[in-house]
Amino acid sequence: MSFLNNGKSQSSLLILISLVVIIAILFLFYLFSSVSIQERTLFKTQLTKITDYLNVFKGFSKQTALLASHSAAKEVAGSGGDNGQGGEARSWICNNDRKPPTVNEVRYFLGEETKGSLNNYISNLWVEDIPDIYFSNFTCTDVNVNELGVSSGLNDEKYDVNSFGSFVEVAIKNNTASSTNDASVQVAQVRFWYLYRIFKQWAETTPYPDDAMSCISEGTIYGTGVGQWCDNAVPQSFRSCIENSASKAAQELEKLFSDPYIKCSYKIGCICAGISKDCRNINYPCAKCDRMEAGELCGSKVVSGGQRGAKRLLNKTGEQSVYSPVDIQKRYLTFSADVDIQWCNLWGLCGVEGDLSVWGAMSTTFSCRDTKYALSVS
Repeated sequence: MSFLNNGKSQSSLLILISLVVIIAILFLFYLFSSVSIQERTLFKTQLTKITDYLNVFKGFSKQTALLASHSAAKEVAGSGGDNGQGGEARSWICNNDRKPPTVNEVRYFLGEETKGSLNNYISNLWVEDIPDIYFSNFTCTDVNVNELGVSSGLNDEKYDVNSFGSFVEVAIKNNTASSTNDASVQVAQVRFWYLYRIFKQWAETTPYPDDAMSCISEGTIYGTGVGQWCDNAVPQSFRSCIENSASKAAQELEKLFSDPYIKCSYKIGCICAGISKDCRNINYPCAKCDRMEAGELCGSKVVSGGQRGAKRLLNKTGEQSVYSPVDIQKRYLTFSADVDIQWCNLWGLCGVEGDLSVWGAMSTTFSCRDTKYALSVS
């Protein structure tokens, strides 16, 4: 009887121990499963945050690319098709040498200016309370137009701009994600290429260079001997002749547009005249015929993810931008081009021994302002 009771007690003990072990195993399994679920949930949350930050930065880059395109259009238009580092509009006509910049030359300068503005905007971006965001500058901006599209008017009011080479990387603790940061935008209601197209037609046909040279040759420059006069000191008859010719040329340019939103004008930046012993070795004091050389277009070679720039950490502190009233007049697009004349003509000067030469030099900037659409920048 005692043996049977001992057997039952041992069996009960074994069952109890087995139940305890099973419960412990189940508890440990539940505990580890809970930790694993929490880790997976945390990882998923962090991954969602990383993706959100990536998309926010890429969205900002795309919006900034549009602003940069507007800013570049304003700068390059005002400089006559290049980046205006010389401080004056590009010379489209130099005496009888009519050389408007080609579409590809303007594409180059417009792309470089857009890229510079875009990188500047992004470099000055700062956001508080964000994870570590690394980014690299854009290395290529391609203005996607061609000679046929521009000359046909296809790009009169819209064109595409594609920027490449930038990367963005977001890090939260030990989790990181990266992505290319290409930004493609359509620049609409910006009549940059329309202004360029009509200016080019005008530059190829305007009689202004011949008219200005005639002003030099028709006795409007006079004196009693060798000398040089500039700006307010030039003979009034010479200045009046140039002013009349420039005014006529500006009116012809505006008429060529035949657009109620476009008004054209001219400005004589410098004007000089002189009498010399001959036409050789004259050091003309102005009208230097400045034309910047365009570089190679990058769009034909770059691919998404190529030409990656150096990685930098996004700022977490900065200065709040100061609000200032917007002057709508500064947001209209103005296109300008220079006509530079340096001309010398042999002329027998009465009362002076021998034949002397008369010469003139002037730089005239022709500008047209389009008030149909306002830019997003001033």
